[in-house]
Amino acid sequence: MSIPLLLERSRNIFQKQRQVVYHLIFLSVWVFTIFSGAIGIGFRGHWDEHKLFKAIRESIPVGKVLPGWYNYPSMIYDLAVVSISPEILATYFSDRSAFRESMEKQLRGEQLKEFTIRIRTVFLFISSLSILWTYLLVFTWTRQWLQALLSSAVLASSWEFAYHARWIAPDAILMQFGILAVLLVFLALRSSGRRKFMWLFAAAIATGLACATKYFGGIFLVPVFMGGYKILRDSDAKWGSYLALFLGLAAAFSLTFLLITPGALIETERMIQDIQFEINHYRGGDYGYTVQRGWEHLSLLLVYIFGVFFSNYIWISLLISVFVLIGLHSLLTENWKAVETWVFLSVPLLYIPYISLQRVMMVRNDLLLFPFLAILSAGGMIFVWNSKLIQSSSIARTVVVVGWVSVLLINYSWINYAAESIPASSNTDRPQELQKYLVANSGTTFYLSREARSLIDSNELPNVVTDPYDADKLVFVFREVNHPLANRPNVYDPVFGPYEVNFDYYPSWNEDGRIVVMPMKSALSQYQFEFIYD
Repeated sequence: MSIPLLLERSRNIFQKQRQVVYHLIFLSVWVFTIFSGAIGIGFRGHWDEHKLFKAIRESIPVGKVLPGWYNYPSMIYDLAVVSISPEILATYFSDRSAFRESMEKQLRGEQLKEFTIRIRTVFLFISSLSILWTYLLVFTWTRQWLQALLSSAVLASSWEFAYHARWIAPDAILMQFGILAVLLVFLALRSSGRRKFMWLFAAAIATGLACATKYFGGIFLVPVFMGGYKILRDSDAKWGSYLALFLGLAAAFSLTFLLITPGALIETERMIQDIQFEINHYRGGDYGYTVQRGWEHLSLLLVYIFGVFFSNYIWISLLISVFVLIGLHSLLTENWKAVETWVFLSVPLLYIPYISLQRVMMVRNDLLLFPFLAILSAGGMIFVWNSKLIQSSSIARTVVVVGWVSVLLINYSWINYAAESIPASSNTDRPQELQKYLVANSGTTFYLSREARSLIDSNELPNVVTDPYDADKLVFVFREVNHPLANRPNVYDPVFGPYEVNFDYYPSWNEDGRIVVMPMKSALSQYQFEFIYD
C-alpha cells in the first residue's frame, strides 16, 4: 500500500471516528496524570499531614468521628478516614477491648507510611477528576470535542496542577468539586423539563462539597444561583418561585456541608474560633508568604497565572497565556450577552479581587482558577484555528498542530521527569553532586554558606569566592535559613534533590538537607540571609 493511500485512509477513518479518537486521547492524558502522579507519590511530606494524622490519632481510637479542629472543614479528614477504614474496621471487630491501643500503634508506627501513600493516592485520583469535568463542561458548552480535549490537555500539562494533586490538602479537591459544580450548572441550562432542576440541585450539592473542603468554596454558589435565575426567567416564573428555588438550593448546599462537617453544629464554638484564626492569619501575614494586600498581591498572582501556571518553562507559559487573553476576548465579543458566559466567569471575577485583599499569598489557594484558565486558553486556540489566516493554508494548519502538540509534550515530559526525580532522590549523593556542579559551572562565581562549605573541599575551585559581594550565586543548605521570601519566580534553584514542588513558591518546603542555589543579588536583598556573613 502506498504512503499517500495510507494517509488518505487514515484521514477517512479519523473523519468518521473523530469523537472516538478524541475520547481515546483524553483517556491517555487522564491515565498519564494519574500514572505520573503515582510515580512521585512518595515525596517527603506536606505541612498539613501531621495535623491531619494528629486529628485521626486523637479521634478514631476513642470512637470519635470529629477532627477537633476546623481551620479547614472536614472533607480532608473524612477522606483520610475512609481511605484507611479497612484497617479501622478490621482492628475494631478483631478485638474491641484493644482497639484504642492497636489503632494508636498503627497511626504512629511504620504502617503510617502505608496509610500516607494510600491517602495521597486517593487524593490524587479525586483531584484528577477535574480533568474529566473540564472535558465534559467544555463539550456541554460548545458541543466541540476538540475544544474539550484541548482544555483538559492544557490543564493536565500544568506542573503546578500535577504536584499539587498529590498533596493531602484541600485545594486540589476544592478545584475538582468547584469545576464539577459549574459543569452541573451548564447541564441544567442545556436540559429541559424537570431535569433542569435535578442538575441544578446536584450543582448545589457539589458546591456544598466544595465548601466542606475549604470555606471559600462557597463562592461556587454564585454560578448556581445565576443558573437558577436564568432557568426561572426563561419559564416566566413568578417571584415566589425564585424565592422557593433559592431557598431549596441553599438548603441542599447547607445540608451537604453539614453532612461532611457535622462539627459545625456539634463543636460550633471551636469552629468559630478556628475560622477566626484563619481570617486573622490571612489578614496578618505568614512570614515569607506575606505580601501587601491589593496591588502587590494581585500583580504577583498575575505573574503566577501567566508566567508559571501553564508550564515550568516561562516561554510556554507566556505563549499559552496569550491564548487565554484571545479566548477571553473572543468569549466577551461573541457571547457577552449570554448567561453562560457570566456563569463561567463569575467565579474568577469574584475570587481574584477577594484573594488579592489577603496578606498571605500561597498559590495553592489559587488552584480553583486552573480549570477556568485552561478552558479560556483552549477557546483562544480554537479562535486562532478557525481564523482565515490559518484555514487558508495547509502549511499554517500543520505548523499550528505540530506546535500545539510539541508544547504539550514538552510539558508532559517535564511532569514525568519531575515525578521520577522523587524516588530517584534517595540515591543522590548531594556533596558529590555539588562538587560536580561547581566544576561544570566554572564560568560562574559562587559563595558557599557555612554548611555548604562543610560538605565539600572547595579550596581547589577557583570559582568559589570568600566574599559574598564577589559572587554571582549563593549556595546554601535549606535548614540554614528561616522563612525565605516566596512568590518570586526564578529565585531558588533546587538543582540537588527532587522536584517535588516549585521551590520559588514553596521555599519553606519540608526538606532540611536540600542544597539550594540562588542569585546572590536576591540573597543580599533578604534579611533572612544575613547568616551568609558569618
